[in-house]
Amino acid sequence: MKVDTVKATSGFLVGIKAPLKGLELIIRKPKIRHAAIIPFALVMLVFLIGSILGIPYLFQLVPAIATQALLIIGVTQSSNLAALLYWALILISSPVALFGLLFLLFLFSQLLAAPFYALLAERVLVDTGLLIEEPFHFGNWLHLILRTFHLKR
Repeated sequence: MKVDTVKATSGFLVGIKAPLKGLELIIRKPKIRHAAIIPFALVMLVFLIGSILGIPYLFQLVPAIATQALLIIGVTQSSNLAALLYWALILISSPVALFGLLFLLFLFSQLLAAPFYALLAERVLVDTGLLIEEPFHFGNWLHLILRTFHLKR
């Protein structure tokens, strides 16, 4: 099966240009800029607070877990093998724990920002002329959010 490199390259270039077009819309259109600030600020706030509270907790949690793991294995703490295994466990589990924390923060921030992404998408569609602007109604917005999370059919 032969792949058409022209189509593959043009699809790749469209994907590269999409964030630049979005940035251009945010800069050029003030209504889109205002709709984009809320989810961006929410995501940054969740990452800032989560990192400030979570990273020091990880520095306490990882050594405690490594110590408990060595006790479960049955390695005595006075041997050189215990020290080697302890530091190996810390070196392996620290990046894993940090990645896990950042992943959880990402998931939580995206769940918080999802309703505002719906407003941003609607604002982009209105400003590009693909959707007719309607006045904002909280009930319609709440229905859209519930439908987004599959809570109401």
